Amino acid sequence: MGRLDDVTLEELYKLKDQIDEGKPRERVLAAIGRKQGDQIDTLAERHGVVTRTIQNWLNRFKEQPIEQAPYDAPRPGGPAKIDGAEREQLFEQLQQPPTELGYDQQAWSAKLLLHHVKEEYGVEYHETYAYDLLREAGLSDSTASPPRGRPPRQSRVRRHSRKKRPELSEKTVVVVDQFTKHVGTVLRRGWFPIGSNPTVETSTSWESVTVLGAVTDDGDSFYCWTDENLTRFHGIRLLEALQERFGDELVVFLDRAGYFWARDLWEHVSGTRATETVGDSSVACVRGDDLEVWYFPSKLPELNAVEGCWDQLQEWFKHRLVPDLSTLEEYLRQGLSTINEPDIWPYLTSKYLS
Repeated sequence: MGRLDDVTLEELYKLKDQIDEGKPRERVLAAIGRKQGDQIDTLAERHGVVTRTIQNWLNRFKEQPIEQAPYDAPRPGGPAKIDGAEREQLFEQLQQPPTELGYDQQAWSAKLLLHHVKEEYGVEYHETYAYDLLREAGLSDSTASPPRGRPPRQSRVRRHSRKKRPELSEKTVVVVDQFTKHVGTVLRRGWFPIGSNPTVETSTSWESVTVLGAVTDDGDSFYCWTDENLTRFHGIRLLEALQERFGDELVVFLDRAGYFWARDLWEHVSGTRATETVGDSSVACVRGDDLEVWYFPSKLPELNAVEGCWDQLQEWFKHRLVPDLSTLEEYLRQGLSTINEPDIWPYLTSKYLS
């Protein structure tokens, strides 16, 4: 692990929070995994690359400053420039919250800045240079808080799916997870003027929706949500919806939440009100002619690839004001459409199963 001797986990996690997505984030995640003791071949399988690529990623953290290590070098010739009055105008804009310029987000990020300069000035910058611009404009990376003294604001299932899969002759593997999103604002790190006391508009409420997400072994996805409390009947209806969407022959992985770990659901799948144990393991399943349900072991969310979808969704919600339930549901439609569904096999075959 000599490549990372001079880098701490705290530094890596802070760097991860500054990077929205893409290959730079993958490189930081690989470094975090290695720092936590993961083997090179495990990381290669998890990130879908060869071991040599992982080694090259890790070498970056030895050979370059940590802020530069995740990024590719800018192309020769340097970026096109915003100079003079336009540069001054851009820096003045960066002193305002993005909402003043018509954006949903309440804080600047490198990704949002890149979008803004491309749309407003017709210039495309490398992500590394975006951080330089933010610092030059007098902004720093920090976490905002709600304004002080502001009081909190006080049964249907919606669906969202993408990609129609072709018919297959074998059973399709589907991984399912759930995610509860409350009315409110996700407070994460963003870029704010130096010396300011950054705040963002927030709302809090008991109102929430629970999203049920499913990802298949070939990358298809299905999402639905409800503002009702989930019960075993929702679990059964979800299985029916998955068969309608992906075909009758499925192997579905669920966790042991009460609405999934239910006798009525077992009977729906297999005709019996009991599970069976796989070999001498603690893995439980129920099997019907076409449909099988397998349960993840307790306390191992690392095995569930859909957790990665929720991380992306939370990042999309960052600093967006969600004042009410109707706005939340509209934002869910937008946010879910941006998710990059991960490959489920590196999760299901991870070292935690060995």
